[in-house]
Amino acid sequence: MVSPPTRYLVFFQYFGTKYSGVMGTSNDQSVVGVQNYLEKAAQNLRPIVPIKFHISSRTDTGVHALCNAAHLDIQRAPGKPMFNEKQLVLGLNYHLKPEPIRILNAYRVANSFHARFSALSRTYVYRLLMGCRHHSEIPVFERDLCWAPPGGPLNVPAMQDAAQFLLGTHDFSTFRSQNSETPFRSPIRTIFQVDIRPSAGLLSHHYEHRGLEFWELKFRSRSFLYRQVRRMVGALVAVGQGRLTPRHIKELLEMKDSRAFPVNAMAPPSGLFLKSVEYDEADLEAPRKAVCQLGLSNVFPKPRSARPRGSEDAPGRLNCSFCAGDDELSSAMALSIY
Repeated sequence: MVSPPTRYLVFFQYFGTKYSGVMGTSNDQSVVGVQNYLEKAAQNLRPIVPIKFHISSRTDTGVHALCNAAHLDIQRAPGKPMFNEKQLVLGLNYHLKPEPIRILNAYRVANSFHARFSALSRTYVYRLLMGCRHHSEIPVFERDLCWAPPGGPLNVPAMQDAAQFLLGTHDFSTFRSQNSETPFRSPIRTIFQVDIRPSAGLLSHHYEHRGLEFWELKFRSRSFLYRQVRRMVGALVAVGQGRLTPRHIKELLEMKDSRAFPVNAMAPPSGLFLKSVEYDEADLEAPRKAVCQLGLSNVFPKPRSARPRGSEDAPGRLNCSFCAGDDELSSAMALSIY
C-alpha cells in the first residue's frame, strides 16, 4: 500500500549571481533558476512522484537569499519510512554540493500549509558601500554582494528622514516595475519596518584605512511588489545624493504611477538579500519551531492577534545544521535513501 505524501517546509540560502532567479525555468536555457537545482537534488531521494518546490518568495537574477523558504511533498515507495527533518536536510545538501545553494533546516507541516500564502512577513536587506570613487575600488570579496553608488558620500540622515514616508499602508504603484502579474495584483502594501544602519563588510577590518563604509537598508512587510525594494532603495539613494529631497518620496507615492519613478534610479540586484521569511508557529508540527536566518533563527512571531504592528520578534538560538562533513552526509544517504 502506498503511503500518502509528507509535506515539509524547508529554509534555504543561495548566492544568486549565477542564476536566473529563484524560480525554475526550462532546462534548455543556458542559465536556470535555483528551483531547478533544488528539484534535481530532490529527485535523488527516489520519490515515487516527482518533487516540486513551492517557493515562498521570488527573487530576480543576481539577488541573493540569506534565507528563503519553500514547501514540498515527498511520497516514498511502499515500506519506506518518511524522512525525518535531519535526513532531508543532509540528503538534499549532499546532492547540492557543487552549487552555492544550501538547505538550512526543514520542518514537517500539515498538508494545508503553503510556503507562500502562509507567510506572515518577509524581510529584505540591501547593502550599500560608501567611499568608492570608482567601481574598481570595491573589494574583490564584496563583488556582486553590494552596490557602491557613484558621486561621493551619501547624506544618510536625509535618507532616514525620507524612509519614514514609506512606512505604513500605501499604494506603491510608483515603486513597482511592470510585469505580467501587474494587472492582477493590488499595489497596496504595508511596510512594517524601514531601517538604515551601518554594517560590516567581509574582512572589512583589514582595509579600514581605505575609508570604506558599509550600510544596510532593511525592509519588512508581509509581501512586496515586483522590484519594489530595489526601487525604494534607488529612490532613497537619490535622496542621499541630493538628486531628490525627502519630501519627493511622499510625492512619488502620491503619484501612484510607475512611469513617475526617476529614470535609471532603480538599485542593481547585486546588493539585495532576502533575509528571512516568518510563519506562525501554529502552522508547524515540529516541536521546535523557528524561522531560519543564516544559521540561526528567530522565535516564531506570536499569532496575528497578539502582535502589535511593526513589533520585532524575540531572538532565539536554534542552529541550522547545514555544514556537516562528507562522512556524516554519506552515512545519512545510506540510511535514508537506499
